Amino acid sequence: MRWVDKNSLSEHLKEASSILEKINDYNDDVRIRDIIRDIYSGCCAYCGSSPESASYFQIEHFYPKNSMYGFDKYEKDIKNLHYSCQRCNALKREIPHPNLFSPNFYLIKGEWVHSNPDKFKRELIYVGHLLYSRDIKNVDRGQYSIDLFDLNNLNGSGRSNRSYLVEARIKVYDEVFQLLNLLYTLLEKTFRSKEITQIEKEILDILFIRLIKYMSPDAAYSNMVIDNFGESLLELLGVFSKIK
Repeated sequence: MRWVDKNSLSEHLKEASSILEKINDYNDDVRIRDIIRDIYSGCCAYCGSSPESASYFQIEHFYPKNSMYGFDKYEKDIKNLHYSCQRCNALKREIPHPNLFSPNFYLIKGEWVHSNPDKFKRELIYVGHLLYSRDIKNVDRGQYSIDLFDLNNLNGSGRSNRSYLVEARIKVYDEVFQLLNLLYTLLEKTFRSKEITQIEKEILDILFIRLIKYMSPDAAYSNMVIDNFGESLLELLGVFSKIK
């Protein structure tokens, strides 16, 4: 799952809302798709994948636009529109999911309420490349979301096969793990020798920059990287600041 603070992107919301008011369908203006893609940094709101590792991307309605459920008035509401890979969109289907985590906004008595990012952090956690729920309440939104989109590929058959998703996460996990190992080795060497050359400084700077990019909110699977390696990177940054 990928939480995005749409409120911090007010200019995007204003522009999209203005366009949506003037058109009959959200597909009538390509700018709407561009804005929604930018809001989610080109990553699926549900599985966090990027276009390179997933299927064709679509604009998805958190609350279905089908009039039979009474949410059709939100069909062109930017708060109800999300960027989704084709697989997640197909698995979610055009039905309401009251127990599903929302990427940012959800409805309470017809009013939009912004999702709490801390709730995501408390209830969803990556251990290695797998995503787990640690919700202890009666309504386990985390596990419901994991199961609905088969985010760990436990079903792994037919249309719901997510092997590409798990493999993409493993690839990112391994890349970060190798970079951290290299970083640790170089820092240990310089820390023991109590001196650092200019070339070593430049190499360490490059490694830190690459690792920080993996943890950027606009990077695919950044939550996985932060959950697994965030504390280690901060510790190594502290060591680097002492010897730089």
